[in-house]
Amino acid sequence: MCLARDRNRLTPLHLATIKGRIEVMKELVQTKPDAAQVIVGQGQTILHLCVKYYQIEALKHLVNTIKDQDFTNCKDSDRNTILHLAVANKQVETVNFLLMESVAEVNAQNLHGMTAMDVLIRSRTDLRDEEIEESLKRHGAFGSMENNSLVQINHSIASQGLNLSFEHRDLSSNVKKNSRKTMSKQKDGWLEKKRSALMVMASLIATMAFQVGVNPPSEVW
Repeated sequence: MCLARDRNRLTPLHLATIKGRIEVMKELVQTKPDAAQVIVGQGQTILHLCVKYYQIEALKHLVNTIKDQDFTNCKDSDRNTILHLAVANKQVETVNFLLMESVAEVNAQNLHGMTAMDVLIRSRTDLRDEEIEESLKRHGAFGSMENNSLVQINHSIASQGLNLSFEHRDLSSNVKKNSRKTMSKQKDGWLEKKRSALMVMASLIATMAFQVGVNPPSEVW
């Protein structure tokens, strides 16, 4: 019964986890540990569901109970680990838990070659970004694309015979700041265009309403 699936291909354990029924989930895991290994849509594990539905307590229990690093670092069909998802969703507590327990591969790459740091850099700007960035850096995280750029720069400098040194973290910080500035400018431009379009539409609607008011259709009087 623990492995039975509903129309959405979810087992009782999946449903208990999604709804945050921790006691039910504990009972099901204890009865049938293999049920936690069942894969759902898009190659997601039960841990992906924990992050997707913001069930941090369920995630902690599963990670501490199963204690399988390969299972914890399983990837979905887009090769995203749960750390990728937690960073993308700005789940600070989840990120800190995965890093503090040393169960997550901090520099694992997804289908697009992006690490968790890359996901953070290219995600929407948020007040929690700085805290997440510090946690990732503290555990040796780096952006894979930034790292490639750094290697190319160092090779170029060596070929020219220049003795210059670069700090990778400083470069990462500068790349991130530049990326955020670009995103901010793009958002500002989009808002300005949206504002102008709304003003044109408002003016048009006001003009039409005024004309109908002062010159109504025949027989209205």
